[in-house]
Amino acid sequence: MTTEDNILIENYLKGLLSDKEKQLFEERLQTDEKFYNEYILEKQLRSTLNEKDWGFADREDEDDVALYNEALKHERYKRLEQTLSDINTNTSTKSKQKKNISRWYYLAAASILIFVAIQFFFNRSLSNEELYYEYAGLNNLPSFVTRDYSNDVQVELTKGEQEFKDGNFSEAIAILEPIRSEFKDNSLVYIYIGLAQIELELYEQSENTFNDLIENRGKNNYTAHWYKALLYLKQEDTTKALEQLDRITKDSSNLYYQDAQELIDKIKR
Repeated sequence: MTTEDNILIENYLKGLLSDKEKQLFEERLQTDEKFYNEYILEKQLRSTLNEKDWGFADREDEDDVALYNEALKHERYKRLEQTLSDINTNTSTKSKQKKNISRWYYLAAASILIFVAIQFFFNRSLSNEELYYEYAGLNNLPSFVTRDYSNDVQVELTKGEQEFKDGNFSEAIAILEPIRSEFKDNSLVYIYIGLAQIELELYEQSENTFNDLIENRGKNNYTAHWYKALLYLKQEDTTKALEQLDRITKDSSNLYYQDAQELIDKIKR
């Protein structure tokens, strides 16, 4: 590629070509494979390391974008941003040889940026509310599908489950509460009701629900203690959450032992 071609590509990407020049440029893209490949490389570099946005070209996943923007606030990113900005400014008027070298600087800088972003994302501490949603698993609760109840009760259980999964927490509680009163041995009903109450910020009622589960199923019912820990976490009461989790980790054979250990580590991080 000649220096003139590099300048031509830059001017096209910056929108500086006349209509006639733009037409000739796009016709050449169709016939000159080497020129086309060079154009694609330049375009990708500019979209990956944009002087103004410093953002990814594809922004369909807003959660990832939010995390990326948060990472950019980090001091290391600020220093890297300034370094790359200086490189781009200083090399824009250099010869072809220096321009090609600068392209490698861009690629190296992009690699560094991605590496630092990964380190930042995977080492950032989650808030208590984020931990609550990570471990509550609202969309992955067990189903009420069972043969233990009559058809009428099964229909109501299924309706209550569907309302919960649709985010209609008040309706779910209204359907499931009568069943809980009649069938006190079904822990899953308590879980659905207690979590629905948490989502409605009925924290005292949720605590009472899980306390009822402990009363009906015994003080070593680790399911109840697990969800009480999540309740306290949602309320930003770290001390009480850790008390419940510590109780769970006293017995290495229970279902929530490993999760409780993991959650304790993340809370204390």
